[in-house]
Amino acid sequence: MYFYCTTQIDDYHKVGISSSLAGIKKRLITYRSAAPYTKILFFTEVNNAEELERTFKNKFHNFRIGRSECYNLRPDIIFSHVLKFIHREFRKPVYKGKKFLNYSICKHQDFFSFWKRDLFHISNFYLEEGYKAGLRFLDFKTNVADFQIERGRNKDEDAYDLTENQLYRWDIFSDFFPICEIKEIFKRNKKGQEIQNKPSTYELKIAKLNDRESFENFVQNKNIFLRDYYEQKTGYDQKQLFKDFKEKNFEKLKIKKNQNPYYLAENYLYECLKKIKPNLLKGYKMYKSNDNWFSKAHVEIEFHRKAKHNFRITNTFQKYNFRKKMNKIVNYPLDEILPALEDINNHKDINTNIMFSSSISEERRELFQKIRRIFIKHDNDALKKIEELINEFKKK
Repeated sequence: MYFYCTTQIDDYHKVGISSSLAGIKKRLITYRSAAPYTKILFFTEVNNAEELERTFKNKFHNFRIGRSECYNLRPDIIFSHVLKFIHREFRKPVYKGKKFLNYSICKHQDFFSFWKRDLFHISNFYLEEGYKAGLRFLDFKTNVADFQIERGRNKDEDAYDLTENQLYRWDIFSDFFPICEIKEIFKRNKKGQEIQNKPSTYELKIAKLNDRESFENFVQNKNIFLRDYYEQKTGYDQKQLFKDFKEKNFEKLKIKKNQNPYYLAENYLYECLKKIKPNLLKGYKMYKSNDNWFSKAHVEIEFHRKAKHNFRITNTFQKYNFRKKMNKIVNYPLDEILPALEDINNHKDINTNIMFSSSISEERRELFQKIRRIFIKHDNDALKKIEELINEFKKK
């Protein structure tokens, strides 16, 4: 299963799961009927995709838009959560023969990655320096503090359209790089016909990442390759260049009988990265409560002022949208003010001025200045306090 996150739509990102990249493309077409500039910001293959969706609902309940799969969260917060979920701890039963002994705490040996045909594509997050890699979908920011700045509208963002070329032809995806190739070799007779009764074998070629020196050499060669790759004039030339790159930088890995080559490849890469860059494999831990074990992936983020301002999206478009709607609401009858404010309740942390026309009375100006201050200072009970304020204003 695949997890995906869209580019910013108004003041939120849409997250979801699908069985394939083609399935994500179908969802994208549906989203574009309402938001034409929507693209896929990032995606990854993930085990237990349904559980990942549940963790979003549990952990970011206060940042969720209604009962949808839309969240008013910065993209790096979403990415970080997915990353820590992929590397989370779990309890594994330990047996001696057929006898159960106990449980041990282990980590999932998965990556922010995906398989496409015979190639295993891994995120540049691991190949470079984590967030310092300057990932495209994080606006190439390399400092966590830089994420708390205003972001542009989604039509300006460079993201995945999932075109026919991306889905079926290209071997290189931005922010990913193929580091493993598995080919299934079928037994054939002298005429070249496949022998049905004999099982096929696998050939596994993988990047040379045995030690830190090999790892750094591979990354350096990768960067040189990418520079040349995008200078090629035809797709055929790009494929030939990648074929040469594999011959120089990949090595064969021996596969034992009845051994799963896909598991072997990911396990080998995990052990290499664990030895070279263990900090990039940090994930959610298990904890014990009332004799039961739980994952911190599901622990709800407490909704307080600091979390609200650090996790939510803030941008110039959102501020403009809030001010534009507020300037209209100023002229509404008193009974229509509260329902209209409910529609922009998700913008209550936006500190922006309201423009009053000359026809607005001093009393009504004062009322809306108080409403604005309530939006800024209060969280979950803002609308309740505004309702009390409007009722008091009616009595006067």
